[in-house]
Amino acid sequence: MTRAIPVALSFLLLAGCEQPPEQTPLRTFAQEVDLTIAELQRNYSSLEPRTGERINTSRGLVSPLMATVRNDSQAALLADRFAKALRTSETFQMFDYDILWIGSDVLVKFPPQDKSFLMAVARKVQHARRPDAPHAYRTLYSGIAVGLLVNLVDYPGRVETYDDRLNEAQWQRFFAWLEEHFDVLEYSPEKTKYRRTDQVVTPRRRALPE
Repeated sequence: MTRAIPVALSFLLLAGCEQPPEQTPLRTFAQEVDLTIAELQRNYSSLEPRTGERINTSRGLVSPLMATVRNDSQAALLADRFAKALRTSETFQMFDYDILWIGSDVLVKFPPQDKSFLMAVARKVQHARRPDAPHAYRTLYSGIAVGLLVNLVDYPGRVETYDDRLNEAQWQRFFAWLEEHFDVLEYSPEKTKYRRTDQVVTPRRRALPE
């Protein structure tokens, strides 16, 4: 019997070293996401050449990531990775459109932990307003990016888009507001948006009768 004890202990130690089975699919999913985003960044950062085949291939990399999401953990991971990819540049990259268009749903439902992607996307739109920016950046990209921001931020005003164009005055007011209040923005599960923390009112306790 005494010789069986070390064997049992070694078995328990080995079992303790094994990863829980539910973590393995998430790790595999993370690797697939990282490989796909690396390919997007490597081959689809520049808008030109803007060929139909190239556009379809870029979208064909993003769509399967959304289709393979099986649970909330994978969705949250994907949202974080999408947000990280959006932060890599303050000007639009070709694959940004596909992430914003195809991945907006996961970004809205599972807001990334790092809110800095909000300002990164806003600055992309701001840079796209320049006269020398590609036409697609000023219209298609800006329109879809603003739609995401408006869905994610509890902003007291509005920013209208029409025919893939922005209301310039409304956009400038939104951008100024975002810059001013960005540091105090925090995700609110109740609002399902990022909102100003100084707007959260803590209920006052009723005074007890003397």
